[in-house]
Amino acid sequence: MAYQADKKAIFVLSHPIVSGLIIIIIGVLGGVYAAQLFGPNMFERFGSLTVALGVLIFGCVVTELQVRGQSSLITADNGLPPSPFTPPEVRLALFVQTLVVCIGTIQWGFGSLAIDGIIPS
Repeated sequence: MAYQADKKAIFVLSHPIVSGLIIIIIGVLGGVYAAQLFGPNMFERFGSLTVALGVLIFGCVVTELQVRGQSSLITADNGLPPSPFTPPEVRLALFVQTLVVCIGTIQWGFGSLAIDGIIPS
């Protein structure tokens, strides 16, 4: 069985900012919409969804890095990792994951304070 790179991990590593923005848009805008329909506490619930999506989507990158680290696929012929596995790209993806999880955690923990100013109870 030959190694094949995970397409999700390649996409997330190649486009970490886009991946993070999609998650944040789903979590924040979906939370505002749900708060308008079902009450302010739904904004907080979507914060937990933002955290979960951030961990799951960017988790595929970590899994791919672990698989590559266990084999000889970690570097190319010149001793450097091939794109999108270069250190700057991996650092950016992990930074965006941290940012997404932080935004989701703040939304989850303090969502009612923020949404009360926008949508009165």
